[in-house]
Amino acid sequence: MRNTTNLVPCPPMKPTEWMEIQLPTIAISSTMITAQVFNLIIFVLWRNKEPYIFFHICLAVASLLAGLSVASSIPLRFVARTPVNIFVNIFLGIAVLFYANSASILANFAISLDRWLSVEFAIWYRTTISQKKILFVGIFSSFVLPLVLAVPRFVVYWENMIWTPCTGI
Repeated sequence: MRNTTNLVPCPPMKPTEWMEIQLPTIAISSTMITAQVFNLIIFVLWRNKEPYIFFHICLAVASLLAGLSVASSIPLRFVARTPVNIFVNIFLGIAVLFYANSASILANFAISLDRWLSVEFAIWYRTTISQKKILFVGIFSSFVLPLVLAVPRFVVYWENMIWTPCTGI
């Protein structure tokens, strides 16, 4: 059978080399996924939740998404270089990771702002805050705003993003 795609397979690697390349990614992503799943289980079991806990749930979901993105890069490093695989690699390895990073930063900002308002303006904040407001701010700041930040970047720079096989970069 002829290779009509002009794709070069990954060079052969020794098992020790493969582990040196993959072990950090496996360790970091599995730690992220395990920790955030544990956090989400705790948040589900938590009784008498204060409204601000929703910001922590948003942060856990964003961090879980980042961990899943990093974990998905492991098998995708070694797939054939086809247009579909290049799209999937760039989407999961770059776009989703950037989105999750933005969501995590903005969730941390929402947590910090919530804590600052509750300390500096305790009476006013307690009387004006509601579960509905927390849900709106949490969803908007942790999931909608990162999308607004990420999509224009990828529309403009999508063609310039590079994925090299065998490395995941």
